[in-house]
Amino acid sequence: MYLITALLMGLIGSMHCAGMCGPIAISLPYRVGMQTKEETFFKILVYNLGRIITYAFFGLLFGIVGKGFFTMGIQKWVLIALAIVLIIVALFSIDVESKALKIPFIKRFNTKLKTLLAKALKNATIKSFLYIGILNGFLPCGLVYMAIVAAIATGNVISSVIYMILFGLGTMPMMMALGYGGHLLSTRFRTILRRLYPIFMIIFAILFLMRAFKISMMPDDFDFWINKLKMMKSK
Repeated sequence: MYLITALLMGLIGSMHCAGMCGPIAISLPYRVGMQTKEETFFKILVYNLGRIITYAFFGLLFGIVGKGFFTMGIQKWVLIALAIVLIIVALFSIDVESKALKIPFIKRFNTKLKTLLAKALKNATIKSFLYIGILNGFLPCGLVYMAIVAAIATGNVISSVIYMILFGLGTMPMMMALGYGGHLLSTRFRTILRRLYPIFMIIFAILFLMRAFKISMMPDDFDFWINKLKMMKSK
C-alpha cells in the first residue's frame, strides 16, 4: 500500500533528522531537575505533534495541487521525476538543504524562522513546545520535500494529508529518542546514520518507480480522460 511508504520514509529518513533537526530536539528547554520524567516526555511529545501539524498543513496545501496532477494524468510522471531526483541526490551526495538555502526567499525565510525559534527556545511551557515543533516543520529539509512530492502523487487531498501525517509519525521514534536522550548519541553515531541515508533514498526511488509503473497500468492517464470526455460529448 502506497501510504505505508510514508511511514517507512519517516522512520528510515529520520536518520537524516538525527543530523539536521537533532540539535533542536536536544536543546529543547526542559528545565532539567524541575519536572518529572513524565512531564519531560509529554513536552517532547507535544513538540513532535507540532511538527506533524505543519506536515499535515503541507499535505493539505500540496494535496490540492496533487489533485490537479491526478486529473491531468501526470501523476506517474511526478513519481518518476521524484525517483530520478532521489537517485541523483544519493549518488552525488547533494546537500539539498544547502542548495535550497541559496535561493534568496528561502534563505530569508529560514533566517526569520531561526530568530523565532531562538525566542521560543527560551520558554519551557507546553505552548512553547508546540510552537517550536510547528516552526521546526517549516525549516528547509530535503526529506520533507521528498515526502511532499510523494504526497502530491497520491492525487487526493485527504490521502495527501494522511501521507504527511504518517510521514511525521514515522519520524517520531528517532526524534523522541533525540529529545529524551539525544545527548547520549555521539556526533560520530549521527554521522554514520547520515551516511547510510543515501542507500535508503535509492530504495525509496525504486519503490516510487514501482508505484509509477502500477499507475501506468491503471486507466487514469491523460488519453483515458480525453477519450472519456469525447464519449460524454458524443452522447
